Amino acid sequence: MDSVGVPSLLSSYYHPPVIVVPSPLQSQQTNTLTNSDLVYFSRRLVLWTLHGLFLVAIMENPGYISSGTRVPSDKHDTIRGHEWQYMTNLIQEALISDVARNRILKLRNETAGEYMECMLKILDSPASHGIHLPREWRYKLGRLLVCLSAASSSVPPSLFINDITSSSRNAVAGGSYADIFLANHEGRKVALKRLRVFQTSQGSVTTQFYREAIIWQRLKHLYILPFLGVGTTFYPYPCMVSPWMHYGNINNCMKQLEKNGQTIPLKSWVSQIALGLLYLHNEHIVHGDLRGANVLVTDDLIIQLSDFGLARFADPSSMTTGSHPGGAARWTAPEVVHSAQPVSE
Repeated sequence: MDSVGVPSLLSSYYHPPVIVVPSPLQSQQTNTLTNSDLVYFSRRLVLWTLHGLFLVAIMENPGYISSGTRVPSDKHDTIRGHEWQYMTNLIQEALISDVARNRILKLRNETAGEYMECMLKILDSPASHGIHLPREWRYKLGRLLVCLSAASSSVPPSLFINDITSSSRNAVAGGSYADIFLANHEGRKVALKRLRVFQTSQGSVTTQFYREAIIWQRLKHLYILPFLGVGTTFYPYPCMVSPWMHYGNINNCMKQLEKNGQTIPLKSWVSQIALGLLYLHNEHIVHGDLRGANVLVTDDLIIQLSDFGLARFADPSSMTTGSHPGGAARWTAPEVVHSAQPVSE
């Protein structure tokens, strides 16, 4: 075990029991040791010995599970079978128990990363891991994953990708909250989305980034822009990586097609947008900022819905009539503006 793990273990995972043994020395003013004194010191010696043996056992077994967490000896170490079982049990319990849920949301650093990796595997293929995951539980698990990412200010390590090169630090496009950069990854062009960071809002921007990345990475559909991973090209500010769209958004694409005298497939596009939204709603997600700038078009003129920075979970139990949640007012639904109907937080 590295030197960092031991202090963390001692402070967070092991709390030695406080056992009060009355001391006869407190009640007797004498300079000689009595039988009671010997019994007192013997008890204390036993407790100290047991405490020391426990610490040695922990240091020799870095995979030891205590209080529902693990202290890995190596961040690249695979999760052992019994630990995987423990994590999956706790995660399933968190879907129905607030106590277990709060316990998971307190995880940090490598332990939080391992639990997020476990959640990703369950979401991707629950049956292959021997887990029955009803649809409503799958939604809850996705939300728990987003909350843990925001609470721990991290994303699952498997989402990071390397070998991204960018020839320019100048943005090629941008919106209200982010800039888009052109880069290359494994021989193909990719787009890097970096949220704008201001000195007074760096913490909130980081949380927003992790939230969008986690929501976006689990969306897989023909009409949803693919999420390739998280890059560190602009370290220390991470960026979200997606395929490069030559035509850009649907507004720019229509102008280019008109200029070239090509037919604009409006009916097909409307159908594809509707199918993309239907998929999102089936995943209990409301886009929250659907407009021309966030509807991209591939080289084959296929629609790709993008930008999930304002996406929200559609949870009927938390429906409220509140203030406008954000996004472009020009494209916001009337019931949201007038608060005539409940909207999701």
